[in-house]
Amino acid sequence: MCSSDLFSLVVPHWLARHLPHVDIALAGGDDFMFVGPWRQMKCLPGALWTLFAEHACNPGVGFSVGLAVAAADTPMKLLTDTAEAHLALAKRTRGAIGAHGLSVPWAQWLALERLEQSCREWVAGVPPDDAARLWRWTLGLVRDMSRPEELLGRLRRPRLYAWLQRWTRAMARRGPSASPRQGPALPVVAERLDQGLSAAIEAHGAALEIVLLHLLMERG
Repeated sequence: MCSSDLFSLVVPHWLARHLPHVDIALAGGDDFMFVGPWRQMKCLPGALWTLFAEHACNPGVGFSVGLAVAAADTPMKLLTDTAEAHLALAKRTRGAIGAHGLSVPWAQWLALERLEQSCREWVAGVPPDDAARLWRWTLGLVRDMSRPEELLGRLRRPRLYAWLQRWTRAMARRGPSASPRQGPALPVVAERLDQGLSAAIEAHGAALEIVLLHLLMERG
């Protein structure tokens, strides 16, 4: 099946069943534009890639995606310009997705989707405001990666560990209301976060920003 048939026949049927609030706003040749609420749109790229892998007749052919996020009252021209800019960024690497000013290959995007779910599991039961505070600080740490690599090597793990210890102590001082309502106790949560986030920083570097932004956007 050629890519145009996939996006004009298979994808609309799939969207109607799984992401009913996502609409195809533009379809022409090999170019397609989708518009929808953020919680569904962020699931769309990985789903499209899976459908493409299942139905494309030529496994050597791929596609790129530009993802734009904006408030509901954003002018459509600004939204499309942002999506186009991210698409151009993604096309610099064949078979990639551009989002939040970054471009990552599809294999990494799918790994980031799995990591996002793992992050939710690591803080299961933690009060949402405390989880958001953790993600904001980690986002700042990831953005500090513009520093020279030799400096990062000294600062990254110690800074993450020190922050998690302060985060845990601050929650403990507030008493039962700040303790996880379900799942493991705070020290276990902190240990899992230290191990998981350290591995994620090493594996994904600056691309981890995508996961952290998604987690923060869930808080509204």
